[in-house]
Amino acid sequence: MKTFIISLTEQQRDLGLARPFLYQLHREDRIQFIFHRGDLKEKLEQAALDVQKALSVQSSSRWSVLFLMSSVTDGENPVYDSVAAKWTMIKRYFLEAIHGFAPPERKTLFFLDHTHRSPTRAFDEESYIEQCLEFDRTGMVSNREENLIPEVILEELNRIWDKGKIDTKNENVSQFNEITPRLRERVQKTIARLEDVFINALDKADTSHFLIYEKENISLLPEEKLNKIKNDFQSGLLDVLNHPQRWDSFSPKYLVRRLLRNYLSLNALENHNQFLLIRFPLNTINRNARVFGRLKLALVLNIVLKENRIIEELEKNLPYHLEVELDEPQVKKLAGQYRNAMEYFHESPPKKRNTPGLYRFELLEEKEAIFQEKIPESNITPIVLSLFRDWQSDYSGLDTWLEKTKTKLEELTEAIPRVLKKSYQKNIQAPPEPILVEMDNEALDTYHRDLKKRYEATQKKLKHLNPGNTVLPEFKKKIEQNVPILKKLLLRRPNFKEVIYIMITSILVINLPLIMGLIYGGSDIFTKVAGFVLIGNLLTIGGILYYTIYELRREIRKRQTDLHESAQNAKRQLLSGYEQQKEYLSNLLHLNILRQNNLKIEKLKSSIRENEQHLEYHLQEVEQHYELANQLLKNIGGESDPFLDNSKLEKLTFHLNQPLHKNPIYMPETYLSGSSHPVTVQIHLAQVQTKTPFGSLLKTIKFEDDKKLISYKNY
Repeated sequence: MKTFIISLTEQQRDLGLARPFLYQLHREDRIQFIFHRGDLKEKLEQAALDVQKALSVQSSSRWSVLFLMSSVTDGENPVYDSVAAKWTMIKRYFLEAIHGFAPPERKTLFFLDHTHRSPTRAFDEESYIEQCLEFDRTGMVSNREENLIPEVILEELNRIWDKGKIDTKNENVSQFNEITPRLRERVQKTIARLEDVFINALDKADTSHFLIYEKENISLLPEEKLNKIKNDFQSGLLDVLNHPQRWDSFSPKYLVRRLLRNYLSLNALENHNQFLLIRFPLNTINRNARVFGRLKLALVLNIVLKENRIIEELEKNLPYHLEVELDEPQVKKLAGQYRNAMEYFHESPPKKRNTPGLYRFELLEEKEAIFQEKIPESNITPIVLSLFRDWQSDYSGLDTWLEKTKTKLEELTEAIPRVLKKSYQKNIQAPPEPILVEMDNEALDTYHRDLKKRYEATQKKLKHLNPGNTVLPEFKKKIEQNVPILKKLLLRRPNFKEVIYIMITSILVINLPLIMGLIYGGSDIFTKVAGFVLIGNLLTIGGILYYTIYELRREIRKRQTDLHESAQNAKRQLLSGYEQQKEYLSNLLHLNILRQNNLKIEKLKSSIRENEQHLEYHLQEVEQHYELANQLLKNIGGESDPFLDNSKLEKLTFHLNQPLHKNPIYMPETYLSGSSHPVTVQIHLAQVQTKTPFGSLLKTIKFEDDKKLISYKNY
């Protein structure tokens, strides 16, 4: 369970020397130290925000809080400087400000009582602190005007009662009605006089002394509490009036004091058992004593926050006085070893031991993508049409050719992405093997620049590659343009019989006179001329007929060739698109390799930069801890201990990427012999046995009833 340690005092400079003794608690996530500057309200409000932020990210809902309060003050008002006043502010601005989270399981007030203060202060601080503690104990301060009821009024109340009461020692009187009317009247007048004097004193009392935060009117004595004091005083007088046997021992002064204790002191009913109060005297007569006091505080926190049995015993009573005795020779020895270790790491910083000459890391091999899958064959044959019109064979042949060609092209269109996908998946399933490389900083930067250039070039190349496909729509458009015209042209062709009939008819019609002349006779000249004319006519008619059929056939072949070439071109474009898509996928796969390698290098360089930052941070921290160790050793009067030799220090692991509290070199317990030592914590007559790495430094830990904060008077 995490404990939030909230400092409500400005006097925490010396705690810095004891800070490394708390690193183990930080490492185990048992504590979070919170310190803000400002007045008490500002410190508590900022602490509440910090705690809510921390609780929102931690997995467990369990937590506790420990407040460090100091007795150091300017001496203005003992009520304001009392623990009761501080607890009222804690409830208002911290506990009530934690929203949406479970309340703390433990609330501990650690009151650091600075004893043996400097006599150069402008006022008697020792006496003033005793007055603050007196108010916490009794609800009033002797010889101070801040009291709700002045001492003179208390004495007057006793005089009124002593003068007006009836002596019942020699009378057997147990009931008020057994007293004579005259005597009853006398007592009643005395009681009424006590009420008048007390209520008049309350009405005239200056309650501003109990105002602990004027801006929001937060007071230890609000009006409702003042009314309760009046009512309880009247009830107490009435109770005494009805029990004459108590008159001899009754004192109005002690009744008032009991009321002040119940409503104003630390033992007030609303405060009782809400927190654990531990008063820890700190000798501050000199710096040596102050540093030892801070060490005691850090060592006690190490034990109390780890061992639940101690808390369970402590929660039974309230409050406590803590007494801690250190084994000073052992403390000085550890401080010397710690200083020796910090000197070693200061002179042999982690930079010399952790900066590699070469960086070893893995990159993906930049191999070419493999496309082994084959696409199906798709030969486009020419369209076969006869010279003369053949209705059935021409139409069916054309339609068959169109159907087969479209089917082949569609199959090719469907096969290409299927083949590409299969090849792509095989390349993905068989990624390139990583190769181990070694580079120094300069080579790494050069390779990274080259890699980014190739990555950008591949990206540009991919933008110019167009793996899209619009081949089939273009081919179908060609079919729509040519087939209807081609079919009309096919219908215009004569068949073979029609050609024969045309030739015979033309010959007969044109050459009939010649033929008749030849049949019925004529001169030899006529016969020769008629023969030549007949032959010429035959050739002319045949030529005209051939030319007509040829021209028609040429138009048909033009459309036929256009369709065939369009189909061939569609095939070529599909195959070209296939090659282009192969190149696109190949570049895409290569780009992925370049991207992963670039990410690896950027991650490595980022890690190098972080390590350099961590290194710089730890170099500064080593220097600061070296100075801290020197100050600690100087202030407790120890000497550097050569017992810890460098061979042991060389074996310590230094974690650059870990904070202070997770680096063993910064922890003083690292240099103690053994992992833990037994220690006995005494709580009244009970003893709790536990173990801690600092057990050898502790001689005595006692929790006793705090006589300064517990009132033993029977009011």
